[in-house]
Amino acid sequence: MNFSNKLYYPLIITFFFLQMNNVFSQKITTEEFLKKHVQDNCTKESIDTLIRIIRPVECSLNKKIKADLNKKQSVILFNNKFPSPCNLHTIKLGKGNYYIELISLGNMAGFKKTIMLPLVKILSQQVGEDNDILVSTYEVRSPTSTLPFHIYTKWEFEIKKTGFYHIQINSDNSSNSNLKLGHTTDSSTVYTNISVSTGSPIVTSTGIITSMLLHDYPVKRSPYGKYRMKIFKQ
Repeated sequence: MNFSNKLYYPLIITFFFLQMNNVFSQKITTEEFLKKHVQDNCTKESIDTLIRIIRPVECSLNKKIKADLNKKQSVILFNNKFPSPCNLHTIKLGKGNYYIELISLGNMAGFKKTIMLPLVKILSQQVGEDNDILVSTYEVRSPTSTLPFHIYTKWEFEIKKTGFYHIQINSDNSSNSNLKLGHTTDSSTVYTNISVSTGSPIVTSTGIITSMLLHDYPVKRSPYGKYRMKIFKQ
């Protein structure tokens, strides 16, 4: 019996590594993504087109949303600047001030580590009535008991007219530069001079992801990734 088990061990180990390699090979970096998706091949970024191709699912205030940006989603030209996969969430909002907490989860398994840098827009169903949105927090944070390395973001906006609105999620593919896992504090700001409104992209600066274990290990930007989101009224 023991002899038989010894024969199976190499096969099991080989199968395990093949499976893991297949999983890791599915990671796409922004550099690879931009080589495949050029501006001429992107879907037009209009609310009617986005609703038709994405079919957004309605969500609610104060409830955690688990979603992702993935290869199956349409690629749009974000603000006529760069290609990005796109996801939409629909919600009914009354007048008032709101904020969105969005956490982008790093894919840290294997040697090729990636993370998606999220962008958020608020779209009205009425053309020409899009709402400005400002990002007040954009930080990379170390793992917790429930989260891997992640980017924590907080976005604030005002609704002046009751109705249905669409929360548009994209990835920032304006650059393909790597980030690094640096041996610094528990959280570091990725962006400086942050001021985002409808129609204007975030201006990026040097970013540092923190880690006690992987000092200076490169983390590649990716157009794809899982995220957690929650919408609150102030």
